[in-house]
Amino acid sequence: MKKNLIKFAAKLYNLIIFGILSLIPKIASAQTEIDKYIPRYGDIGFPQYKEELQAVEQLPGYDLPVVLSMAANILIGVTGSIAVVGLIVAGVLYVTAHGNDQQTDKAKSIILYIVIGLAVVAASYAIILGISSLSFD
Repeated sequence: MKKNLIKFAAKLYNLIIFGILSLIPKIASAQTEIDKYIPRYGDIGFPQYKEELQAVEQLPGYDLPVVLSMAANILIGVTGSIAVVGLIVAGVLYVTAHGNDQQTDKAKSIILYIVIGLAVVAASYAIILGISSLSFD
């Protein structure tokens, strides 16, 4: 039961991470396409939002490589935090095994899965950095 729960949690985590990574291009393109939907302070019908719209226009714009690297940095931080918690849990399981081979093997497999997950995250981070450094002019 617990093994299935761990596998389900790992699959759910991967689904969430890859789902967020697949949304990054949509988020980045939304920042450039949204300009046609934002009313400007000179438009008719929005005089009460003049100061707010001027403030929005002064915000810095980010292009795709910057958004990708920012999102990747956030995901690396979250993944690292989850990995640390997982390693602590696996360490506690290992220390409290008291010679129980089944619990020791369980702790070792959790540590192995965490290390594999961190390797996948590191590889995806390298891929994102490689893609963001390309020039599509």
